[in-house]
Amino acid sequence: MTPRIRVMVGDGELRRRLLEWLRGQGYGAVADQAAGAVSPVDLAVLDAGLAEAAALGAALAGTCPLIVLSQSATAAPLQGAAAVLRQPVDFDELALAVARTLELAALRRENQQLHQRLAATPVIFQAEPSLEAIKRDYLRYLLAKYGGHRGKVARILGISERNTYRLIGKFGFGEGGGAG
Repeated sequence: MTPRIRVMVGDGELRRRLLEWLRGQGYGAVADQAAGAVSPVDLAVLDAGLAEAAALGAALAGTCPLIVLSQSATAAPLQGAAAVLRQPVDFDELALAVARTLELAALRRENQQLHQRLAATPVIFQAEPSLEAIKRDYLRYLLAKYGGHRGKVARILGISERNTYRLIGKFGFGEGGGAG
């Protein structure tokens, strides 16, 4: 799906150039001055010089990432802005900021979806496992995941390496790390 980008810039010529450039890059670009005027977008480009910039930035903060265009390098960035670019706009910088911001937003969405799926996935046991069996299986899993690196496993478990070695011996994993 083509990412949609909302351009909220007061300068008509700059707005036209931004829309033209974004559409030329394959994005679905729309222009408006109101935070809720169009359907949800994947990214907003906002001119910090707009009188209502702070209010628009706050309204958009929870809905989509924000790239702010500013006349001044010392201007306070709007809260939650993914990037602040100085005007006049360097389109190479803009290309990089748009690509990074959209990629980060996609990764955040994917992470959220995976967390939701994981939370909704019940743990199913064939039989009621004992606490010792759960410990043994978790230790086997960690050793396999980290290639038998006992230091990493110890850090994840929150115990000393020495106690990790004791657990490995207790469960009979030996040097293979996951055999048993």
